[in-house]
Amino acid sequence: MALYYNLKTNFSDNMITHFQKEICDAIKNNTPLKDSDLGIIKVSFYDKEEFLFDSNYLFFKDFIDKHSLFFEYHIRNDNDEKKIEIIKNRTGGLLASQLKNYKYLTDISKSISLYKTKNTCSR
Repeated sequence: MALYYNLKTNFSDNMITHFQKEICDAIKNNTPLKDSDLGIIKVSFYDKEEFLFDSNYLFFKDFIDKHSLFFEYHIRNDNDEKKIEIIKNRTGGLLASQLKNYKYLTDISKSISLYKTKNTCSR
């Protein structure tokens, strides 16, 4: 129950932009999702060899598998960035308040926790 409370209260009113569009649509429409169907793609960005930041993306595992995507990428140059174009082009927008009010939030609590943890990727 503490995890559920944390999930419901530990969001700002910002826009969430790193969820796959179809996941955003499911959340907005209160369509059931399960942790077992979701995966985190971690992308680490560098300026040459200097680490800049991590971004996590929440995607359906079926989509990840279908497109032979990895669960972790290290972007150091323009060629590396081309590898994640499909990820960047498939994200949608979701208000944090929409996620907080999602009827099935507890069913995806593990995925949301991993999404919020910048040093983690999952399969």
